[in-house]
Amino acid sequence: LNLVYGVKKFANFAHGDLLTLGAYVALAFLGAQRDLVRATIIAILFVMAIGVVQEILIYARLEGRGPVAPLVASVGVALVLQSSIAAYFGPNIVSYGIRYPDNIQILGGVISANPLRDFIPLTVGFVSAIAILLYLKYAKLGKAMRATADNRDLARVSGVNTRLVNWATWAFGGGSAAVAGVLV
Repeated sequence: LNLVYGVKKFANFAHGDLLTLGAYVALAFLGAQRDLVRATIIAILFVMAIGVVQEILIYARLEGRGPVAPLVASVGVALVLQSSIAAYFGPNIVSYGIRYPDNIQILGGVISANPLRDFIPLTVGFVSAIAILLYLKYAKLGKAMRATADNRDLARVSGVNTRLVNWATWAFGGGSAAVAGVLV
């Protein structure tokens, strides 16, 4: 959410729905083997593509119209995503069907934690945040994203392809949302 806000300068109200889409796409591709890693990779790629398609078809056309137009459009995108997910998957509560292991007792039983429910999401979130931070700091496209977020016009005249930066931003945002959706 912060990446998109920094580069595009509007709060994307559909970001939570991208998270939900990632969770359901992973569910759809989980398969009989319950291969969550493969399903997560498919969900990441799918939601990245949806993010880029949103940018191309909707948000790029609203550039230069102030912050309200893309904000309102993101509410519309959120409604479309919610309705599409509900129409395809139905209104029932579903789960991945993965059984949790027993809790681990910490500090002599004062605290208990589940390795799958507690440690894996924390670890994946921490590693993802560090990876994105390092990418933004050291990669050429990451530096271009930071430059565009600071000053779009100056980045453009300095030779940064801001269209590619927009696409990459939506891809990163969508991929991160898909990972978060699977973890939730």
